[in-house]
Amino acid sequence: MESKLAEKKLAGTVALVTGGAERVGRIISESLAGAGAVVAINHRGQQRHADATMEAIRAAGGRAFAHDADVSSPEACRGLVDTVVAEHGRLDFVVHNASSFVATPFVETTTADFDKAFDVLVRGPYFLSQAAAKHMQERGSGKIIAIAGNSYFEGWPLLTAHSIAKAAVVKMMQILSVALAPQVQCHVVCPAHILDSAGTTNTDLRARRHEVSDGKLLRLADDVLLREGRPEDVAELISYLCGSTPYLNGALIAIDGGKSNF
Repeated sequence: MESKLAEKKLAGTVALVTGGAERVGRIISESLAGAGAVVAINHRGQQRHADATMEAIRAAGGRAFAHDADVSSPEACRGLVDTVVAEHGRLDFVVHNASSFVATPFVETTTADFDKAFDVLVRGPYFLSQAAAKHMQERGSGKIIAIAGNSYFEGWPLLTAHSIAKAAVVKMMQILSVALAPQVQCHVVCPAHILDSAGTTNTDLRARRHEVSDGKLLRLADDVLLREGRPEDVAELISYLCGSTPYLNGALIAIDGGKSNF
């Protein structure tokens, strides 16, 4: 569970991970805890998953606590930050990982579908960042990291609202990297479709692109072969960014084996 690049480098810090109870969010939470941070695991009605993640972190000698909150609500976001600061004394890092996938053709996308995507992916991160930034600026340091995914580089016709919202998150982090400087640094991480801890991924999206994975390598068109990715790769990058120099600010990083250059 310990990060190779930031082993215990984050000791004494507190990190908040939205959607941190399962899948990639769990791996990120474990990685940050392994690097020494106290991890506030945000979830929405997933107490069983949150308990399992906390148990794994604590069994490895880390510290983690669960916080149930709807991050699409500005009021809940402000309450979440207040709670984390009150209980843990500080907030050093926020990782916007919570997501919403509504797969519908563009012509069938409803206003409810659109609103759900933007509430979770834009509205929530905006006001959560605002609440966290106030505390970080008072302390004089902090980092906010958003996961945008490779929908920023690729066109996903069944996830138009999701993809547009993710693009908005990228622009938001770029603007905040300037608006919150010099105390707070903001970054965006764009992973490709990564294998989960069970070695599976979204096969439907890949099939439409004629992409084939054997779990180690990803075959694209023209027989181009790239390395396959796992949540641990993304988590290691996020742990590194949390412990990196404050001179690194506003980074947009594709972690996809080079796929965004194909």
